[in-house]
Amino acid sequence: MGSLETGKSLDGLKLKINQIKRDLSQLEESNKPMPELINSTNLLRSNEILTKTNEKKTELLNAYESYFKDLESVLKKFKLVLVS
Repeated sequence: MGSLETGKSLDGLKLKINQIKRDLSQLEESNKPMPELINSTNLLRSNEILTKTNEKKTELLNAYESYFKDLESVLKKFKLVLVS
């Protein structure tokens, strides 16, 4: 992977991470109980939102993992260049 491709990959991953963080914030904001609903309905909503939040957190962890793997690749390339 060339340095330009790696840079684009890292930028794309940064954008993905930021989008997932925004999605998580929106989900957490929507998890507030609505007084006009009965408790059981609020609990169902909360459970559904927690499920979606967990899915987003898993997606975020996967994106961070990809980002760090790409960073490690870049650092290895720079190390090889410096040693040469």
